[in-house]
Amino acid sequence: MSVPASVSATASATVSVSASASATVSVSASVSATVLHSSPFPSHDEIPPMPQAVTEKPQISFDEFIKLDLRVATVTACEAHPGADRLLKVQLDDGTPEGRQVCAGIKAWYTPEELVGKQVVIVANLEPRKIRGEMSQGMILAATDVKATDDDGTPTERDVIALTVDRPTPAGAPVS
Repeated sequence: MSVPASVSATASATVSVSASASATVSVSASVSATVLHSSPFPSHDEIPPMPQAVTEKPQISFDEFIKLDLRVATVTACEAHPGADRLLKVQLDDGTPEGRQVCAGIKAWYTPEELVGKQVVIVANLEPRKIRGEMSQGMILAATDVKATDDDGTPTERDVIALTVDRPTPAGAPVS
């Protein structure tokens, strides 16, 4: 986990003036900083394993994979979907003049205010479809952290984490 940085600083100044109107100024300063660990993320060893086995999907060819158009998009506006309890209606700057709208099933994990300004990874070439009366023109990618399962391995408690970039990136930048 993150450990706060330790910083100390000292400074002093001396001014003396003689009768001949000449001045001597001496300034000294010392600054030291020690950063023990600055990562806001836990180390790999601190992340507990998922309580269920990862379900593998069928293997796809590289040619199938490269058909996906994964891009960085910036959330410009977000609100609860008017016709669905679990969806958010998200407006995205995807680098195009018109932008796009996506309906995302992440309402249980994010408030609209939390998402505005975030840069997320989207599937840009997913066929548009109407979801509960609103057009969705792509998909925001997210990871699922299963916290608990029932006896059959079905998740009963989970956390959903939208995939974001760790530095400001131009909207519409391809992800590969």
